[in-house]
Amino acid sequence: MVADGLTNRAIATRLCISERTVESHLERIRKKLDFHHRSELAAWIARQTGSPSGSTGDGSLPALGTAHDRDRRADERQRRADDREQRADAREVRADQREADLDERERLLAPRELRVERHS
Repeated sequence: MVADGLTNRAIATRLCISERTVESHLERIRKKLDFHHRSELAAWIARQTGSPSGSTGDGSLPALGTAHDRDRRADERQRRADDREQRADAREVRADQREADLDERERLLAPRELRVERHS
């Protein structure tokens, strides 16, 4: 939106946030990138997106990074999700094993308890 030349007020209206919030975010972004002017930020966005205005042409936010980067991030997210699922499955197997062990223990102790009750 900055690269498209929108004012802070226009950006705030579009995002349903205050103008001051837009100013704060842009100030932080400029500091992180060591830019002193809004135009430097707009030019940087245009270079990153490969678009003269920085927009994707459909009114949405610019897609930062290459398609390869996005695919790599998506693959990493999927790998982490798969890892979480594997850990959850392993926890479930351990819980089932503990339950089976307890059932076996109860089965083995039941005759003993009956013998103890008879002798009492």
